[in-house]
Amino acid sequence: MTVSYARSSEEAHIYMDLHPCACGEVRFARDSALLAGDAGTLRRYTGACSGCGRNRDFMFRWPTGPQPRIEGGRIWIGGDQPSELVDAGQWLLIADSAAERSAPRGEPGDRARAVELLDYAQAAVGEAAKFVPQGADAVPGSACWTEMGRRLFDARPDRFLLSGLGVLQERYRQEWAQAVGGDTPRPAEQPASQPAHEVTFFAWLPPGGNVTEPRAVLRRLSDPSGPVDEALGPDGEWQSSDIHARVERGDLPGTVTVIAEVWAKTLVDEARADHRLLQDALRRQAEGGVALRLAGVGAHPGRIDDPWDADERRSIVAYLREAPSFRTAAGELMRTDGMWVWSEPVADAAEFDDVAPEPEFLYHIRQRRCQFPAQLEPGVFDRAARLAKAGPDGTDDRVRETAAPGQATPPTQEERLRALSAWHAEWSRRHGGSTPFRPENHPDDADYALHHVDIEASGEAEWEFTRRAREIMGLDPDTGRRVAD
Repeated sequence: MTVSYARSSEEAHIYMDLHPCACGEVRFARDSALLAGDAGTLRRYTGACSGCGRNRDFMFRWPTGPQPRIEGGRIWIGGDQPSELVDAGQWLLIADSAAERSAPRGEPGDRARAVELLDYAQAAVGEAAKFVPQGADAVPGSACWTEMGRRLFDARPDRFLLSGLGVLQERYRQEWAQAVGGDTPRPAEQPASQPAHEVTFFAWLPPGGNVTEPRAVLRRLSDPSGPVDEALGPDGEWQSSDIHARVERGDLPGTVTVIAEVWAKTLVDEARADHRLLQDALRRQAEGGVALRLAGVGAHPGRIDDPWDADERRSIVAYLREAPSFRTAAGELMRTDGMWVWSEPVADAAEFDDVAPEPEFLYHIRQRRCQFPAQLEPGVFDRAARLAKAGPDGTDDRVRETAAPGQATPPTQEERLRALSAWHAEWSRRHGGSTPFRPENHPDDADYALHHVDIEASGEAEWEFTRRAREIMGLDPDTGRRVAD
């Protein structure tokens, strides 16, 4: 068994906090002992899980000599080398979480708590920066080896630029200095409402599910009058919820499990990014900026491949029944959400026959979280009526508009790929002269000279390529998520 090196007790406890028990609980007594092993000094942490009683057992290679938590009055986590336990993305999430928790609560200990947490946030950003190779200007993707870290890196590679890490650390330093001086600031981008007391985060998991794709993110706030349960809403904000209690009673399927605060933070950020894209997509649909397509009930029959439960089925049926409606020249009632057009039989099939809408339409409804524009521009109904009149022509081709009025026809997948290839060639030429050429570091790569820019490009150059590549492929340039087309 490989035993990883913990540079300090602080780092060991961070690692254990990030690895909850199988039941989801993070806490356990954490009795520790120093041991002698072939690899040198070891430290072992053991204890019974506070949730289920299962034995927890962690082993780390341990440094020789004292490892202070505080050095020169500041928090100390490790030496000059990057962590073997916690990846760069996790350190940034830890920094985000510490900075958020530094916000004042109106309690006597606000100032001291802000000083410690903002110091901790600075230290965590510094730990992420240790992964930047000498002479480089960004944390490499290989420094994010966990699911948590990789998701942040894929969504926001710009956060891993050395220049950005310096700006973030300086921001936390200034806020820390204000707190030391007696002025406890609210960190920038702080959510308006903060839990007033201790908070524990949970994931509601479907049967057989895991915390990377929870059905809902929950939190429980301590309160003198009793715990307060909340769920993460579709807009990325917290709202009162009874999901936790219903799952515990057995009224809802699945389980509720404790998750690390930094993972909850990742999921909150993703929810807010998704909400921003969703609102933009709904706005475009309402304004008539999306090509319409006709959903046929008989063209793609068959039950759903990705099963829906009773709650989702009801939501989808409500979507199909309640979206804005219009009547054709023949008097047939039809509906549209500004992107899809469908007839009542599509809703009938879902409600009475358990036959889902065709896969592309179902995917759209799910991506929109069963939300549609409350109102549409009048011209959208005119276009939808013309599309419905065209009707299925007996072929497998989609009955759809080639483009929204006043817009160019969207590129095909083949055209997008050609444009992506052209952009890669242009980008490589643009940065070829300023990118280091180091074939001696890649003796086994016979094609190094052909793609050395891909390998050696700076973090800023990689982010430039990524943003434009996402745009070409019809994705949001900042998050990589698909946008309405």
